[in-house]
Amino acid sequence: MSGIFSSFERWFRKDKPAPEPFPRDFEPADVETWQAVSPFTMTSPERIYALRAAVRYVVQSRIPGDVVECGVWKGGSMMAVARTLLELGERSRHLYLFDTFEGMPAPTEADVDYAGEGAQAKLERSRKDARVWAIAPLEGVRQAVLSGGYDPDRVHFVQGKVEDTIPD
Repeated sequence: MSGIFSSFERWFRKDKPAPEPFPRDFEPADVETWQAVSPFTMTSPERIYALRAAVRYVVQSRIPGDVVECGVWKGGSMMAVARTLLELGERSRHLYLFDTFEGMPAPTEADVDYAGEGAQAKLERSRKDARVWAIAPLEGVRQAVLSGGYDPDRVHFVQGKVEDTIPD
């Protein structure tokens, strides 16, 4: 029987194109950006693509302002923002990265998932796994974000709990 299934499997696959690693609407710059930032983000390629599209829209529509991210982990999303701004020749915007740079603060009783399980129990099971707890020290984040060539005088790392550090 396995011979029949193997033949069927080969026949079935021959007319099917191999899946592409990225969606077809990704431009080479989108793929390059994803490859550059992927070690520094938990964000999916599609969401990085959407972030880049939003940055392009803001710049092309001449919407004034800076870019803020609250909770940056290793800085990958802001790296994608900086790369996109540089691609567009936009170098005037400031980038603000708000984070503890020490991992997530301890959850409260109000922090539960859709099924009612508390975040504290989930985190305790993770044994302080750096990815689960979102631990990324400031110096590593700074090095990663500034590695893309964006003006360091326009990149601001604000350390502390977001609710304590965001200006009124």
